Amino acid sequence: MEAAIRDALGKPAGEAITPAELAGLTQFAATMQGITDLSGIEYCINLTVLNIWGNPISDLSPLASLTNLTMFNFMGNEISDLSPLASLTNLTWLYL
Repeated sequence: MEAAIRDALGKPAGEAITPAELAGLTQFAATMQGITDLSGIEYCINLTVLNIWGNPISDLSPLASLTNLTMFNFMGNEISDLSPLASLTNLTWLYL
């Protein structure tokens, strides 16, 4: 996940990622990259679009606080519990 976030921010490995940079992300895509854990995405508090299809992700709990999220695509993942999405009241597009 860190590598995908670094790529989205244009930050090389070893360079610190600031909370402000994470908060500045409004769209994030990391498809078919073998991501298994979403830890760290919870700091991207202004995300509105998240596209993570085709990864072996099974836990959505890091998304529970991303209340600005309006579109979420996670087709092709291994999700069995959607309850972390219950608090995402702005979510209008959900691709399973």
